[in-house]
Amino acid sequence: MEFIPHLQECKFNTCIHDHEPGCAVIQAVEKDLISIERYQSYLNLLNTIEDDMFY
Repeated sequence: MEFIPHLQECKFNTCIHDHEPGCAVIQAVEKDLISIERYQSYLNLLNTIEDDMFY
């Protein structure tokens, strides 16, 4: 839920909020608008999904 206000602000509409330039979610984390713990949890889920896709 913390991500929702920022999702439409990303530079690219295909942003997965991991490493893309202009990512509003990453900027929100840097400004403490999204907790680092929540973001890290998201990245862990993302990595799990990516691992499952390739195995």
